[in-house]
Amino acid sequence: MSQNKTGMNNYSIVNLQERPALWRQAAEWFHRKWGIPAEEYLGSMDECLAGGSAVPQWYVVLQGNEIIGGAGIIANDFHERKDLTPNLCALYVEEAFRCQGIAGRLLERACRDMKKANSITFTSSPNILHFTSVMDGNSCAWCRKKTAG
Repeated sequence: MSQNKTGMNNYSIVNLQERPALWRQAAEWFHRKWGIPAEEYLGSMDECLAGGSAVPQWYVVLQGNEIIGGAGIIANDFHERKDLTPNLCALYVEEAFRCQGIAGRLLERACRDMKKANSITFTSSPNILHFTSVMDGNSCAWCRKKTAG
């Protein structure tokens, strides 16, 4: 369990491999957030649950049984740079839970898991918010924000 600003334990970050029963609920949640067919998420989540490689991985943030956030690590997030892999994708935290450090903790968890799998460097699409994390001297840069002009 992680703590919010008030110190209350109210959410947990879970890899779908730890809770495979969340598979369909997670796919539907990501579908509602991003508009990508749930079947696409289900296919990638099947690969995650099958294991055998570090990618793909899928994470959800739970408050009780409700998903309040999530992200995936996939081979390619719809860009042409095939050399930039794996990629962070579909990072989302419900609006009511933003600005509490949840996305940062989710990214830290993903970074720790990638480091354990000897795949510490991963990236994301360049059109979302900027996050970085430094762990044991290894830097994970997920993305950079596009600026006008």
